Amino acid sequence: MNKIETEQRLAQKVTLIGGGIDALLGILKILAASVSGSQALMADGIHSLSDLLTDLMVLISFKISRQSPDKNHQFGHLRFESLGNLLLGFILLLVALGIGLDSILRDSHSQITWLGVSTLIATIICKEAIFFYTKKAGDKIQSQLLITNAWHSRTDSLSSMVVLVSMLGTYLGHAWLDKVAAIVIALLISKIAISTIWKTLAELIDTAPNKETMHSIIECAKSVEPLAIPSKIRARTMAGKVYLDMRLEVDKHISASEGHYLGELVSAKIRQHNANVEDILIHIDLNSLAEDENIKQAIAKLPARNQILADLGFLLRSHKHYIDLTKVQLDYLDTGLEISLTAYSKSLKENESMERACAGVEMDSMNIRYAKSVNLLWNIQDELLNNN
Repeated sequence: MNKIETEQRLAQKVTLIGGGIDALLGILKILAASVSGSQALMADGIHSLSDLLTDLMVLISFKISRQSPDKNHQFGHLRFESLGNLLLGFILLLVALGIGLDSILRDSHSQITWLGVSTLIATIICKEAIFFYTKKAGDKIQSQLLITNAWHSRTDSLSSMVVLVSMLGTYLGHAWLDKVAAIVIALLISKIAISTIWKTLAELIDTAPNKETMHSIIECAKSVEPLAIPSKIRARTMAGKVYLDMRLEVDKHISASEGHYLGELVSAKIRQHNANVEDILIHIDLNSLAEDENIKQAIAKLPARNQILADLGFLLRSHKHYIDLTKVQLDYLDTGLEISLTAYSKSLKENESMERACAGVEMDSMNIRYAKSVNLLWNIQDELLNNN
């Protein structure tokens, strides 16, 4: 089972458990409200049942967001999780406004019954348990959608606290306690909702991760200096995941494979210290070519490998029995094009020496005027097996 399947299965499990408890608690509250005549408890029961819709929305959003990239969504579907999270944030805001307005406009005349009180206490305990369970799962898989849904579960326990205070306040002759508690809880939920909306909107406009995450990424990237120097590090978040692209400036004389190795080394270090980094794109720059546009334009005018190999094949046709043109190394440098050829000393003919071969290659390659130099690198252990 891959990472995406594991995350999706955990999210489904957590949300379905929460949805089952929401349904059970909603039915119990409505039954208790019909006995006690508490309009607040009835409204709270309907609120619990309405949570089933948000649980369904979470399931759908999470499933879509974990689909593989396709032709129309080549960077994946994580934005759907951000959209679901944004919608949940607005739902939280509406819940807060509903609790606040209800407390101001409604006069509490509820009666205390053991069934009502026990149902409210059970709701508070169960919803707090769901909150910690869901939030732990959200933190584990770095899903803002699950974390927001966890806070949505907590609003149910908070609203149940308001109803409980309402009942106790009415019983003690202090009905005003209901309004004060409801307003405080409404403000708390509003703060969570606004924070969620603001954070999700920041994701949707490709805002960089927080300073701690960026500092960790930069320090990891610098760990391979002076072999490679990071520059132009850019990052954005998507559903709690970090997408990163950066440039690594390396020495102009290293091979392409060594540059690739250094890029993989930096990538591994970043992922090791930042579990929420989902994707890293690293571009290798030669340190002397990184910024000079004139040099870049001059290099762009040089011929490509296929043309160079065609020229070498014609000009060095008398040397093909010991030179392997499949291993030509081309270095496009700020000083010009350097061509390195691999020659096999064991493939030389009896009347040939390495000195004469070097002189012959030098003479025959003089017509390659676009090259600054043509170097001959000798392999003295092997021989060229595929002579053409």
